[in-house]
Amino acid sequence: GEGAFPFHTEAAYWLHPPQYLVLYCDNPGSGQRPTLLLDAAELANGTDCVRLRHTPWLVYRTHRPFYASVLETTSGSTRVRFDRNCMRPAHKTDLAERLKSFSEEAKRITIDWSEGDLLIIDNWRMLHGRGSAITIDSDRLLIKMLVDHRRAQ
Repeated sequence: GEGAFPFHTEAAYWLHPPQYLVLYCDNPGSGQRPTLLLDAAELANGTDCVRLRHTPWLVYRTHRPFYASVLETTSGSTRVRFDRNCMRPAHKTDLAERLKSFSEEAKRITIDWSEGDLLIIDNWRMLHGRGSAITIDSDRLLIKMLVDHRRAQ
């Protein structure tokens, strides 16, 4: 894409989102568009953590919609699943607005790309997004690979 894109978990619409997202910069683009990172682990310790664990969200931009929570605990670790473009609360709640406020107010990490840069993101902990560009940069090319921690059986 060429426009800014909000913070999200990669493949949040999958039943089991991949644990890692690998990005390789083939061309940073003329628009100097950064990738933005947000440590969502703060959500697991925040005032809304219980509600984020137990409030069902409908994941709907998928072949088979399903319910999930924003915070999930598996094997003793917490993972975050959030993408406002494919998820919405299953019932009336202020959590969507609270997550939007969190993403606007929390400390961001900015990745300014150079050709040959490689970035590995813990997709269960970090939300990522695409920042604004100074000009349209259709020449920007990041190569994406998703890595799942589970072994094939």
